Amino acid sequence: MVKTKVRLHDGAVVRIQQINADSGDLICYDGVKVLQIKCTDIVGMDVSDPIHPAPNSNYDKDDRYPIHPAPTLKLTEDNKAVDESIANKSTTGSLRFNTGKSQTSELDPEFLLGMGRVLEKARQKYPRGNWSLGNNYSVPFDSLMRHLLAWQSGESLDSETGENHLYHAALNLMMLAYYEQNFPDMDDRIFKKAKK
Repeated sequence: MVKTKVRLHDGAVVRIQQINADSGDLICYDGVKVLQIKCTDIVGMDVSDPIHPAPNSNYDKDDRYPIHPAPTLKLTEDNKAVDESIANKSTTGSLRFNTGKSQTSELDPEFLLGMGRVLEKARQKYPRGNWSLGNNYSVPFDSLMRHLLAWQSGESLDSETGENHLYHAALNLMMLAYYEQNFPDMDDRIFKKAKK
């Protein structure tokens, strides 16, 4: 493995894994993900530069050795770098490439269960699925902000449900995303700027 490190325009320092012979792009690894970088993105090269790994990076603090093996890189027909270690490889040898797909296995189950408990307690006031019928965007937005401000003020648990304000806030954020996708006519944002 090539051990040279390069500094990018955004200040990040990454390690070169290999070079794409067809395009000349550098295939790099920052300790978490594989990057395909154009030579024009590089502002400097210095083997003394420390890599600044993200949390849960595969590099140790002193950047001496990967804690876990670096990814196995493969170039696809259109010269894209694919991290084969991300592929789900079964014991029979079948592969399933999930690069670029939603990684729901990384969602915190307790957080999702907390959101579910809030929905369960909401059934005391509203019928099941009531929120999915749509509403003005300002309704979940106002609720979202009330829960965030209560949490920011030091109140972790909602007095009505006994659940964390952040679970409530997340549900209201989910509702906003759903409404934006499915109820564009209910957009009542006061400060919305006209599209140019």
